[in-house]
Amino acid sequence: MKLCIHRGHEIPEGCTKCPYHGLRAGLERLPEVYDVDVKENNSLCATDLESFNHKKAEWFFVYEQQVKAPYYLWMQNTMDFNHLDLVHPEFSKMFEGRPEDVKFDMNGCLSRYRIKIRKTIIEGFEHLLRQRLEPYFYHLTSFPNFSLTSFAGVFLSSELALKNLEGCKVRTVFYKAKDKELPEEFYENAKIKNAKILQEDKAICESWAKTYHNHEHKHWLPDEERIRVYVDLLKKYEPYYSSNCDYKT
Repeated sequence: MKLCIHRGHEIPEGCTKCPYHGLRAGLERLPEVYDVDVKENNSLCATDLESFNHKKAEWFFVYEQQVKAPYYLWMQNTMDFNHLDLVHPEFSKMFEGRPEDVKFDMNGCLSRYRIKIRKTIIEGFEHLLRQRLEPYFYHLTSFPNFSLTSFAGVFLSSELALKNLEGCKVRTVFYKAKDKELPEEFYENAKIKNAKILQEDKAICESWAKTYHNHEHKHWLPDEERIRVYVDLLKKYEPYYSSNCDYKT
């Protein structure tokens, strides 16, 4: 069995690339890990949370699924920008550039970044809504198992991953902004597309869990600062989380 030196996912026999991030099977070196100075990035404040204001939204879709992987792998995956092209090829086409404006608070327990949405997509929504939109997808996590997202303030979501004997149960709630109402067909389409994304995440997390047995990583890719801080927090709060560290399917 050959494991990718990046995140420990198995590289199937006969494959030349890892199915998680597409790294070549023969790759022997990645950039060494560099410490993330959370204190220097402790800039997450109340105004950064305005994009997640669910008081101005109402839910339109709830998706629950049992995942045969520990919750902390699900959480790391949800922060992982680098897997989008390979695992979510349709979803990744909605963005341009890399994550930016990475912020932390409470010693890393809260973290957030934003990704720019393609101009043509934003212009389409602005034409329908007849208002200007902030052209970003925001993603925020609260350690250890909760996350929020905002897609241009039009679509929002909250997600909770709860540990159980089989791995974790993930409950994702999707919201629509009351002041940015779209035709109903957009929400029906969003249900289908988001369910597909969550199913793709389930599949990759379950396959990853089969070979991931510890948090000792010495190699990382760019834009993984939030994941590195999350892993450090898991180590810090052991033995409380130690029962999760040797999870096997």
